[in-house]
Amino acid sequence: MREFAATDGDWVRWKHSFGSGFLSLMVSFREDHAKPRLRVRHDVVEVDLCVSVRRFEGLSGARLTARAVELLEEVLVSVQRTTSPPCPWFLGRTKRECEAGYSRPERAPEPRDITIVPQPRLMSAAEFWRRVDEHRLPSPRPSAAGARFSERCRLLMAGLDTERHRACGESVLGFISDDVWEDILVWLVLQGERKYHRFVKDEAALVKQLAVFEEREPEFDGSWLAELEA
Repeated sequence: MREFAATDGDWVRWKHSFGSGFLSLMVSFREDHAKPRLRVRHDVVEVDLCVSVRRFEGLSGARLTARAVELLEEVLVSVQRTTSPPCPWFLGRTKRECEAGYSRPERAPEPRDITIVPQPRLMSAAEFWRRVDEHRLPSPRPSAAGARFSERCRLLMAGLDTERHRACGESVLGFISDDVWEDILVWLVLQGERKYHRFVKDEAALVKQLAVFEEREPEFDGSWLAELEA
């Protein structure tokens, strides 16, 4: 789907119009269904979709993968109402799915009911960096202060989440999956304000710091940030 969105005309035009923002789809599969949750924070749109595995009973191959994509498209139709300009909803079909008779529907699917999560207040930059310098990070459980800290942290992470910075990362660490890259971004922000701004501007400084990450922090886990937002 990512490859499709990178070349499809509708998605390319939307990405250009949406500027530096991005759309994140996080999908989990569980026994029971849960209502999709949508967060719009600054120029980032995040969708958490929990799908019941029961919806895939008896399916395999192209029927199974096409059904998973259709579920995502139903959610994207709802997301369209929250982005400006409205994001596309079609996510393409693989060659195998096309051979099995799946193609682009003639019209958009019915939108899914979705919960819109209010955007928390943003912690001031001064307070955020003071907490980082004093190693006073929020405990990994939901709280108002934790949510404000997380909002500021993610805004700063976006400053490093570019193709140029990721290419620097992969020049040192090799292929980096999305979840590991997010951990790395959290770690870079937590190095402090002075270093953070240097990483944003200076690729050599970033490469040097990532070499430290590879040597000293192989077990770093940034998942506590997600726990603050639960």
